[in-house]
Amino acid sequence: MVTSALQSFGNGDLVEIDAANVRAIARVRESSGDGRLHLALEVGEYLPWVDGAVLIRHFGNDPTRSCTATILHAGASTALLQIVEMVEQVRTPPQGIGSVPPIALSPHATIPSIDDDW
Repeated sequence: MVTSALQSFGNGDLVEIDAANVRAIARVRESSGDGRLHLALEVGEYLPWVDGAVLIRHFGNDPTRSCTATILHAGASTALLQIVEMVEQVRTPPQGIGSVPPIALSPHATIPSIDDDW
């Protein structure tokens, strides 16, 4: 399946990466035969290094048609990803990746009241 992923992400392609609660936009600098993608983050973008899987897709595409990847390296302006799975059918993104909670909590909901016992 990695071979089809390489055909999907070519040099110069603009992509979106969903990691934890962060969505970053990057440009593919280089794609290798073993499913590795070297990415240059667009100006002002940030991609944190995470242990778990991230989702990657062409910019503007439906998140349900993303590939699963792992981050091998994440720096200030570049990242190296390894494609793990090329998704060829519609699926639901993993919980917490690329999803928005249905109800946003008030910022004060997590702050203890002065009357609460600490």
